[in-house]
This record gives sequence, C-alpha cells and structure tokens, in this order.
Amino acid sequence: MDKNFVWSGDIFTRKICTVSWNQVCLPWEFGGLDLKSTRTINSSLLLHLSWKLFTQDSQCSWLFQQRFLSFGIPRTRYFKSSIWPGVREYLSTVNENSVWIVGNGNDINLWLDNWMGTPLVSLLNTPVHMYSSLTAKLSSLMVNGKWQIPKPLIDFPTVAEQTLNITLPVTPLPDKRVWKH
Repeated sequence: MDKNFVWSGDIFTRKICTVSWNQVCLPWEFGGLDLKSTRTINSSLLLHLSWKLFTQDSQCSWLFQQRFLSFGIPRTRYFKSSIWPGVREYLSTVNENSVWIVGNGNDINLWLDNWMGTPLVSLLNTPVHMYSSLTAKLSSLMVNGKWQIPKPLIDFPTVAEQTLNITLPVTPLPDKRVWKH
C-alpha cells in the first residue's frame, strides 16, 4: 500500500504535502525543483516591456509614450491601467542604463536624451518646468557631418569637450538607443 494514502473511515484519501515556494525555487542540489521565482520572472518581463516601449519605433510605443510620459518623465496623475504601475517602476532603470548612439541626430532630443553619458539638462541643472520648451534635436548641432556647437554651450567646456569627442558617422545612419552595459 502506498504511504501517501490514508484510510479514513470507509475510503482511502490522499495526504497532501505542501512545500514553501522558497523551497521549490531552490536548485536541485539543495532539494528544490530549480524553478524560477515568479516575482523574478515578472520583474524581468516588466523591465523588457519598459525597454521595448522606449526603444521600438511602433505605433504602440508612440501611443504609450504620449499617454503616460511628459518629456520622457512619467506623468504624476493617476491612470487606470493594469500595466502602467509595473512598467513605471522600471522606467528609471531603462533611462539610467541606456544611451543613444549618435547617427543623424533626428531622433535624439538635444537636451533631454542621454547621448553623451548624461543628459544636458542634468549637466546644466535645468529646472523641470523648462523641459517643455527644450525641443531641439541633436541634428541642429550637425552641419555637413561636423559638430557646430553654439556659443552658449561652448561656455561650458566639459559639454563642448564631450560633444567633440563623439564621432559622427560618415554616412547618415539612424540614431539608436542601446543598453549601456
């Protein structure tokens, strides 16, 4: 007779054995089933979704950015959404760990996007209320495949030096957002 069955009155019933989820997630060598934690899986999927919503050139991505972001920053008002709270948590991770590879400069916001290691608004300590007026594209600093840095930015030697250290492509290529690491 199987020891997992117990005689209960006039029928056999099965004993139920429960094990904690932490035990189930342990590697085989330590007595677990080597399953991945559902929290870890959910976190990685939300981070991946956040990355795709920032980097894909799709209608869905554009719609998401128009609805939930204001100049690349999450809006503060409440949105009724089953996805937004999870994605919002990982937007800062995407921003901190991504950088633009400069191509033609048409997709890169000169002030708000991270194209030189740190966004210009951070380097120049620009107040957030001014972000709405900072709409210039990086392509405005490029003339005939060379940097043309305006006088106000030359007054900041570190900004001018970092900009001049970025090599522009010989042939026009699209800009691309990549993971830093």
